[in-house]
Amino acid sequence: MLNRFAIHESWSNRSAYDANEKAPQMAALRDGLNPLAGAPLDRRTYRPLSIGPTRNAGSDGAVYMVVFLDVFPPGLIPTLAAVKDAAVAARRGEGNLRYDIEQEGVGLGNHMILYAAWQNRDDFDSYEQSDYARHLRNVVGPLLGSPYDDRLYALLD
Repeated sequence: MLNRFAIHESWSNRSAYDANEKAPQMAALRDGLNPLAGAPLDRRTYRPLSIGPTRNAGSDGAVYMVVFLDVFPPGLIPTLAAVKDAAVAARRGEGNLRYDIEQEGVGLGNHMILYAAWQNRDDFDSYEQSDYARHLRNVVGPLLGSPYDDRLYALLD
């Protein structure tokens, strides 16, 4: 049973976001997902930190990764540097379709979300074993306020 969903939306301005939130189809989507949810709805507002190009998947085997990073505030500067470096390197990696970083829109900015995608599981596994991904995990590991958790998702049509 599917009970974990990640929905990523980008809006050009606040009024477009607000209009979408009030739209009947959004209420229907939330109502439809509610019985499937294994946890309460968790909605966050982020701002772009490092957004790269997005390429279309060439097959149905694309792998999507979402990482929520929560670091203690004193670790913010090295974390920002490490995630930006990883994003630049990953975007050049084999089979990478996207690697975007967003930072929380309120508070201290010590919460980030990484959205990434690869053509297939082998390309993702290559990323996981790469020097730059290992460097990211080594830098943020001691700074984390929650476990490092890169979750994989499949795209639903």
